[in-house]
Amino acid sequence: MPGATRASACICAAPASLLLVGYLAVTETPNTVAVTVFLAVAQALYFGALAQEPACVKAGFHPSHAAMTFPFVVATTALSSGMSFLSPAGMALPPALFALSAVENALACAMTELVLFKYVRFLSERSNNRG
Repeated sequence: MPGATRASACICAAPASLLLVGYLAVTETPNTVAVTVFLAVAQALYFGALAQEPACVKAGFHPSHAAMTFPFVVATTALSSGMSFLSPAGMALPPALFALSAVENALACAMTELVLFKYVRFLSERSNNRG
């Protein structure tokens, strides 16, 4: 897959996370099984997108890399929201899940900052080349 379109493949990680965040936001009494399933699917898709990340970064910057930020941000939001629901619902969450949430949050911030930095540099270079 070309570098310019590879980043767009990360968008596939977003729907399950969006579904979970939306479900928790609009449902008065969410179903614990549904939340657990949504969370598991969202995390599987997140790790699939994360596996694509090194190749995207290595391929050089393309403006389409902006598409990589949203799935990572919404995935960490979904994980945090899911954990916030499951813990008071009586589900014992392993300590590793809290560490994973912190790592995902840090990665989402780092990815967003990296894309912002590279996008500003890209636009600056493009502006300098015009005149």
